[in-house]
Amino acid sequence: MARKFLKMFIFIILLIFFTLSATASAQPDDNASFTESGNYSTSELVPVNESGKLPLTKNNTSPYFTEDSFTDLAPVVGQLDAHAGPEGLDYVPGEVIVEFKPTATIKSANGQEISQSVHSRIGSSVKKDFTRTGLAGVQLVQLSSETSVEEAVNFYRSDPNVLSVSPNYIDRLDQTPNDPQFNALWGLHNTGQTGGTADADIDAPEAWNLAQGSTGVVVAVIDSGVDCTHQDLAANIWTNPGEIPGNGIDDDGNGYIDDVHGWDFVNNDNDPYDDNGHGTHCAGTIAAVGNNAKGIVGVNWNTKIMPLKAGSAAGALTTVDQLEAFAYATMMGADVISCSFGGTNYVSTVQTAIAASPAVVVCAAGNDGTNNDAIPHYPANYNCANIIAVAATDHNDNLASFSNYGATTVDVAAPGASIYSTVPGYTTVFSDSMTTLANWNVQSPWGLTTAAYYSAPSSVTDSPGGYYANNANCALTRKNPIDLSPSSASVLTFYLRGNAEYSYDGLLIECSHDGATWDVISVVTGDYSNAWYIASVDLSSYCGDSSVYLRFRFISDDIYTYDGYYIDDVEVSRNAVNANTYGYMSGTSMATPHVSGLAALVKAAAPGLSTSQIKQTILNTVDAKPSLTGKVATGGRINAYNAVNSVATVNNAAVVSDTIPTTMTAGQSYAVSVTMQNTGTTTWSEGDQIQLGAAGGTAGEAILFGPRRVPLPAGVTVAPGASHTFTFTMTAPATAGTYTPQYRMVWEGHQWFGETLTKTVQVTAATPTVDAVVVSDTVPATMTAGQSSSVSVTMQNTGTKTWSEGDQIQLGAAGGTAGEAILFGPRRVPLPAGVTVAPGASHTFTFTMTAPATAGTYTPQYRMVWEAHQWFGETLTKTVQVTAATPTVDAVVVSDTIPATMTAGQSSSVSVTMQNTGTKTWSEGDQIRLGAAGGTAGEAILFGPRRVPLPAGVTVAPGASHTFTFTMTAPATAGTYTPQYRMVWEAHQWFGETLAKTVQVTAATPTVDTVVVNETIPTTIPTTIPTTIPTTIPTTIPTTIPTTIPTTIPTTIPTTIPTTIPTTIPTTIPTTIPTTIPTTIPTTMTAGQNDTISVIVQNTSTKT
Repeated sequence: MARKFLKMFIFIILLIFFTLSATASAQPDDNASFTESGNYSTSELVPVNESGKLPLTKNNTSPYFTEDSFTDLAPVVGQLDAHAGPEGLDYVPGEVIVEFKPTATIKSANGQEISQSVHSRIGSSVKKDFTRTGLAGVQLVQLSSETSVEEAVNFYRSDPNVLSVSPNYIDRLDQTPNDPQFNALWGLHNTGQTGGTADADIDAPEAWNLAQGSTGVVVAVIDSGVDCTHQDLAANIWTNPGEIPGNGIDDDGNGYIDDVHGWDFVNNDNDPYDDNGHGTHCAGTIAAVGNNAKGIVGVNWNTKIMPLKAGSAAGALTTVDQLEAFAYATMMGADVISCSFGGTNYVSTVQTAIAASPAVVVCAAGNDGTNNDAIPHYPANYNCANIIAVAATDHNDNLASFSNYGATTVDVAAPGASIYSTVPGYTTVFSDSMTTLANWNVQSPWGLTTAAYYSAPSSVTDSPGGYYANNANCALTRKNPIDLSPSSASVLTFYLRGNAEYSYDGLLIECSHDGATWDVISVVTGDYSNAWYIASVDLSSYCGDSSVYLRFRFISDDIYTYDGYYIDDVEVSRNAVNANTYGYMSGTSMATPHVSGLAALVKAAAPGLSTSQIKQTILNTVDAKPSLTGKVATGGRINAYNAVNSVATVNNAAVVSDTIPTTMTAGQSYAVSVTMQNTGTTTWSEGDQIQLGAAGGTAGEAILFGPRRVPLPAGVTVAPGASHTFTFTMTAPATAGTYTPQYRMVWEGHQWFGETLTKTVQVTAATPTVDAVVVSDTVPATMTAGQSSSVSVTMQNTGTKTWSEGDQIQLGAAGGTAGEAILFGPRRVPLPAGVTVAPGASHTFTFTMTAPATAGTYTPQYRMVWEAHQWFGETLTKTVQVTAATPTVDAVVVSDTIPATMTAGQSSSVSVTMQNTGTKTWSEGDQIRLGAAGGTAGEAILFGPRRVPLPAGVTVAPGASHTFTFTMTAPATAGTYTPQYRMVWEAHQWFGETLAKTVQVTAATPTVDTVVVNETIPTTIPTTIPTTIPTTIPTTIPTTIPTTIPTTIPTTIPTTIPTTIPTTIPTTIPTTIPTTIPTTIPTTMTAGQNDTISVIVQNTSTKT
């Protein structure tokens, strides 16, 4: 026996007990009861026919569990999309309602009714005519897209055919929010939409006409936490004003570090995330943001939720966590504490903590269907004056079948069956239905079995043979690790049935970061053979790890053996932040937040009420219901409208003074003030959106004069009896006339209240003013003398008169130093024909500026001018540096006399006239000349001189011309020529236009003629043949020519020149050529002598 106790002690020290509970009969969805456990972490199990699939969990390490549980934790079922909607307006845009005088139906000369003519002038059309309904002359008018409602009201008001005109105002029905799933909230507004009884609700819309909650009221929700990021809750989550987020310091000294949005007492951290879903659901009913076009709405639209997590994922709350949560709520100033949990254990310290709180504490009566007068359910049954105990009703105003009751211990009932609200989202990481063991490493004797299962056809068991062995130690290990890296909360759920020796044998749930070193996370031990149970094991300590290994390990001692355990449908889930989901739950847990929300709504409507007064207000204003008689102390179900209406503070105000002038000039602005006194019983604040509003009036309403609303400055409050001066700017309408703007206090979204300030203001037509400012310009800062530039100057019309060319409003050259702006360009730059520039509009004037010829610094000025009236507006003064221009050379051909045809060799006197189009004067001194510039077939140089200079002393100024004259001689060869001539600045450049001429040169008619150039003919002809050979060469040329010509011609020609003089006279004609050349030339000849002579003749003709 000693061994048995020792072994039991060791087992308890090593293991974390896993407690289980089951009930034989089915319970409503909101009921989950948990047994007391010792100072250990536990896995929470509930019968599957009671709760179904459990949501997420975070590790529960708080000691000393008591027998407390959530009053029925319902599963999340369904998710609805949220859709955004437009914000409301005070009137329909693009429409006005016009009432014409009876004469407006008369047709004008063109056959058109006068009313139609009026519409056409503003581009509007009749959308609906009410004549047939008895409202003659009344029309709904559709405006053009260019016309605002304010402009249209002014236009129609000024027309003599119109009796009245007004915007198409929107009046509100009872305050019904635009949240798309509002229709699902039968507890707030029951029309029979769920098959129930119409008006079996708390009359929330009627209450919202009086109050919608206040950001200054705080409701602490002690529960499983709250999804603070949910789209319908985020804006209403309480923020600790004394804490600086994330600095790791307890800034407000309350004992909790960085408790920005409440606290998680289960895990002792500053993240009260809801890993169950229950707390988020309750928070949504209390204060889901109203009128945000998303999801649902709470009983309060604006109240702040303080999340206090005291419950684990499976619904267990420790006494310590409850005490801490109550103490925190009290310390941090919660006005209401909502408690949707309970159990049968009385704990005096909890009662003391509740009694010590100044808050209204709303508690669920429980879901056992029992009488709390006989069987107490705590904390609802604690004898504390500030507690309201709540039963649940269904959609027919009957007590819900599951609800606890008590004629003396339960105060009131509220809707609690099938309530739709916010829930956190989660995602499944791993799921296995145990139809195969392919995902597991199996250590004998683990194996599949069809003997028992939660979902067909099989489960896995540690005892396939019916009994487990002594000294068993076998593991069922998942092969692949699980990724929990993107989560902050995770839970393992599985279905279990069977039996093991309590405290000695059991099933260990273990995890590992590496698959080698394992941690015991939870333990199952004892008898669970009567039903299938769902186990929930927290894996949050492994969140952030991308590889988490999981196994089930069964161990036993060496004495007794039992049936063992069956496991089915294993699943690992983790939280999914920002899932923004919604779902249904039932229970007194759901009825409680309706009452908690109402307590906050009453507090917002009447901030001065005490806790006792708030409680009595709720209890004294119920709707009495026969089904609740004898079931709850009041015999009724709460009615929000009755409660709020009975205590709603009266808003009232009186006009003290104002500085609004009685006369104004059209378009002129005035700084004004209106002082209002708070004659009601509630304090005004900007947080409650109590403002001075433009309340209407004739001739277009006060909105035409200035802002629709004038808010209180941030942080300013106006207590009852105090006054506040609202300052703002009024701008008189553009149309002259008598106006009666009205101002009154308004509680935005609720009501107009108090005295109306009505002013009569005479608006006179404004004398048009002319004014202008310089917007921009492109006038250059530097220019070259003589340079022209296209520039622009943009001017804005800041007067009240429209500019037009017809009125001769122009941009003018306004002066300046060194010659004034007129030196640079036009004196005036007009508006284009037909162009007008309205007040406030701008126009860009474009024109050409030409820099003066003289270099220097100039300050041309430009300004608007109304011709014959005045210069006006801002002056544009520009500093322009004008630099001297570098002389340029350029020329154009003026004329020429070059013939188109010439005869080869013919000479002609021609002229070419060139104009100086540059800025440099031509002179011969600068060697500026006309030059032969080229051309085909020999270029212009073939025709005459390469250069034709200017005559000495002649100059050609810019713009002047000069005629160059010179002689052209056609080339000897006939053909087509294109001589070219161009101006040339020698050693610098060719410049200007090129004169290219086409000249046809023709061949000349041939002539014959000769001249003697030289001759060697003797002057006398010898009469005898010399008998001797001359020994000397004649030194003179014969003066006579032989009188006879030789009668014979040598038949052969010598091929060589004789080198010696013959000594005898030949008697015959040589037949061979001498081989030597005579050394002397004969000076005389003998008669009959033959000599060779030469005569050189030049062809001086044109014929070959």
